[in-house]
Amino acid sequence: MITIRKVFVAQIMIGLSVVANAYAQPNTSAKPTEESRDINSTHAILISKYMILSGEEALLITNADEINRLVRLFRNNRTVPHACAYHWNLWFRQSITKAVPFSHNEDCEIYLTQSKQVNSLLRTYFYTIKRKPTHFISNLRVQASIEPVEAARSLEDAHHKVFFFRGDEQRLPYIKVQATSISKLPKSRQEWNRANIRNLEIAKNRLREAIQHFQSKYEVVRTTRLDNRYSRFGQEIEHRVEATIYFSYGSNIERIDVPRGIETLERRTPSHYILQLVSEERFSDDFKKRIMTGHRFVLDVFPFPNTQ
Repeated sequence: MITIRKVFVAQIMIGLSVVANAYAQPNTSAKPTEESRDINSTHAILISKYMILSGEEALLITNADEINRLVRLFRNNRTVPHACAYHWNLWFRQSITKAVPFSHNEDCEIYLTQSKQVNSLLRTYFYTIKRKPTHFISNLRVQASIEPVEAARSLEDAHHKVFFFRGDEQRLPYIKVQATSISKLPKSRQEWNRANIRNLEIAKNRLREAIQHFQSKYEVVRTTRLDNRYSRFGQEIEHRVEATIYFSYGSNIERIDVPRGIETLERRTPSHYILQLVSEERFSDDFKKRIMTGHRFVLDVFPFPNTQ
């Protein structure tokens, strides 16, 4: 019997790899959908270290010509699939709470169009960050009662820019649920692949129906993609599919009923959320004190990418 547990470490990406909203490290990026890859409204670009590299050093690009150049190079572009991890994230900020991230490996990334130009330009930015960084990232823990837009507007000025690497829904109450499907392995090997696909689809459909249930009864703000987190292939075929459902702020998560046959993995009402503050100043105790004194809704300040 073979059991496979899928762990998020590095993925083979088709297209430009990115992040959204959840992270194993504080800056883990989510793979974007085609709809979320729109970067035409970019007004700032942040380059941060990711996975292979770690540290608060970064580069913030606000010059319109530089932004337009990067947008032209990345828009509708793709990369050749690879299994490498990543050194960097490029965050194309679209609004005060939304940024579209693209992950980049210095050695493995080959773009389908203008690959040499992209890599050459990015190397100049990476060199600056490694040798003489212009900006630094701090993590701020903020009270959940404060709207993300309100927090960002209060914190931003000529020397500070706010990003939400985890997304702005992290303050919302949520339920993580799982649907499971188990079926017998066909005797004929020719039927194995078809049976495996069919069993996975059954689990996904059960979870889709559960999501529809939540949407019909409660104020659902967002749901994550259906994630096949567990597969077993032996005398039986088993798939477990997970999703997280975010509800409107203030929802009583304990009173939300989960359909029969769906397992509840987690219920949580967050007391805080994390945002990233980009500054020309490196983190220090004095920096932390000034931020927290000037913004009472900030519960803590610590250098990126620490989770604390």
